[in-house]
This record gives sequence, structure tokens and C-alpha cells, in this order.
Amino acid sequence: MRVRTNGVKMDGTHMQWRPRRSTSYSRSRVAIESSSVSPGDPTMSVHTGNQLCRFSTSSPFRTMWGQSLISNGSAFPAMIWRATRTEPVSTPTGLAKALGAVPLEVFANGFNYMALLESPQILRELTPDMAALGRMNRSGVIVTARGDEVYDFISRYFAPAKGIPEDPVTGAAHCMLAPYWAKRLGKTMFRAFQASRRGGEIVCRLIQDRIELEGTCVFYLEGEVEI
Repeated sequence: MRVRTNGVKMDGTHMQWRPRRSTSYSRSRVAIESSSVSPGDPTMSVHTGNQLCRFSTSSPFRTMWGQSLISNGSAFPAMIWRATRTEPVSTPTGLAKALGAVPLEVFANGFNYMALLESPQILRELTPDMAALGRMNRSGVIVTARGDEVYDFISRYFAPAKGIPEDPVTGAAHCMLAPYWAKRLGKTMFRAFQASRRGGEIVCRLIQDRIELEGTCVFYLEGEVEI
């Protein structure tokens, strides 16, 4: 039996999705609480806007980005993602003007630019030109800065080209951020804050070529299907 709701197509049972506060893992966020499918071949496929997650009780999610797993070993949900490596690039034409701040460094992969800013205050006070950001040759722009006494680093994420002027909390962005800050700070565990208007905290752990992201979430919607 297949259920389609909120833009997410699901095969399976008992699901919750879209963490509202603190942590969000992808544009169509999915957190699986439990499954009641038959033993031996437990199946649940989650089709989102940019990835396919396949869940079973005996193995983790498999996505185009790498292995993801909802972990119940902590008081908070955690997911494991593949670390995203970036390359340093010259500041793209128009980026500083679009952001309203001059980056100290810029890195890129095939999807996003990541710009290092001078201070948390500059990052928090940004009022980017969204139309100009939407014309950049990457679909998203991450800005980041060294944190204060509470956080190791902070960030924001803008993706007007994808219809998201500013994402409240972006798990995928931290797959770029954690490896970068690991090199700068010489550590592999971070307390991070995404400084959108709503804001949210994420604990990041770099484990070889994987990133474990942990944060809080609340029920947004719950459904059950009997097969």
C-alpha cells in the first residue's frame, strides 16, 4: 500500500516527519519512529524532493547521499550522513554584494557555495539580496563564522533558487560545515547553531567520512497504514 502526503510518497507504516523546531534533515524531512511491517522483508521507501530513503528494521536508510540512520540510542534523534568535501574557490562575482558582506574564504561543491564571514555578529545581521543570490551558479549559499562561548560555529543557509529564501535549519549544510570546521578547530565534535529567525541547535560528530547530526524534533504529523 502506498500513501502520498505532504509531497512525500511512502510505502510502509507509522511515520512522523518534518521536525518543526531545532533540527531538519532535508527539505522533505522524515523521522521514522517505528515500523510494523513483516519480519524478514521490512520495507519502507521514502521519496523526497532530492533523495530516496529506504528503511528497514535490520539496516539503516540508504540514500543517494550515503547511509542515514535514525538512532534511538540518545535522548535526541540522530542521523548519519556522508561528509561533503569542498574545494576552495575565488569569491564568485556578485557574491559579496548579494550577501552584503565580504567573505574571508569561499568553498564550493556541485550544489552550494560556503562563505566564511569575519564574525557571528556580521553573520546574524545579514540581509542578503535574495534575487541576486538566486542568480548565482550554485543553488544554495551557506554562510558560517566561528562561534562564541556557547557554539563552536554558527551558520545560515540561503537557497532562493530552490524557492527557499532562508532554510530554518539545514542538516545537509552541516555535512559541508563539519569537515571544514574540523580542520580549522582540530576537533571532530561540535555544537553548532543555525542562526535563522527560528534558529536551531545541531550536535555534529565527524566519524571518518560520515557526519552524525543530532538534535531535537517534535511531532508535526503522524500516520499509520496497515498492510
